[in-house]
Amino acid sequence: MRLIRVGFVIVAGVIAVIAQKEKLPGPQQPIPFSHKLHAGEQKLNCTTCHKNADLGAKMGLPTAAMCMQCHSDIKTESPEIQKLAALANEKREINWRRVYQVPSYVRFNHRSHLEANSACLTCHGNVAEFEQMYLAVPINMPNCIKCHEENGARTGCSYCHKRMK
Repeated sequence: MRLIRVGFVIVAGVIAVIAQKEKLPGPQQPIPFSHKLHAGEQKLNCTTCHKNADLGAKMGLPTAAMCMQCHSDIKTESPEIQKLAALANEKREINWRRVYQVPSYVRFNHRSHLEANSACLTCHGNVAEFEQMYLAVPINMPNCIKCHEENGARTGCSYCHKRMK
């Protein structure tokens, strides 16, 4: 049984390495969205679509109503935009599948990173080049520690990790 578990861990590790090197696409989204078009060609700022209720503590995912602020006049013949319009009319949200997720035992605040002049692309990659969003920069302790050290930020355990009970 232990050998099987070790085998699964090895396979998962190999898949993670391949995914990072090959830039495998992220999860299939309910509405196709091109960061390349919106952030790249259209030059929309991240906060145009990723709003935050707490002045930056958590960045939100775009709502159907938010998308329709532009798409009520743009590309209205598209079946995908028509799906968005229906969701917005019914006051329903888009069930986006998260690409980036901070573990529950980690305290993370976008506001403090933005105030320290961190760019979104530091953790998310150059999304303006992504047709489909994927995990370009793994959210893990080595990457976070490296960035904190390079930028003179604190690295003590309790600075980022919640107290375990």
